[in-house]
Amino acid sequence: MQYKAQFKQATQRAGLPREFVFHGLRHTYASQLVAAGVMLEIVARQLGHSNTTTVSRFYGQLTEQF
Repeated sequence: MQYKAQFKQATQRAGLPREFVFHGLRHTYASQLVAAGVMLEIVARQLGHSNTTTVSRFYGQLTEQF
């Protein structure tokens, strides 16, 4: 898994906390999609989910904010 070493180097160069993990990018991506008004069905598909249940649970509150 070569990407882990590359990601670690990139986060160090960017001055990000050591706790910042690759999976955090997935959450950022999903949050930004929801904030932009993208339908939850599309966000779920982008994340590889078969339905919107998980997306609604984690990001549903954002739909109300935006």
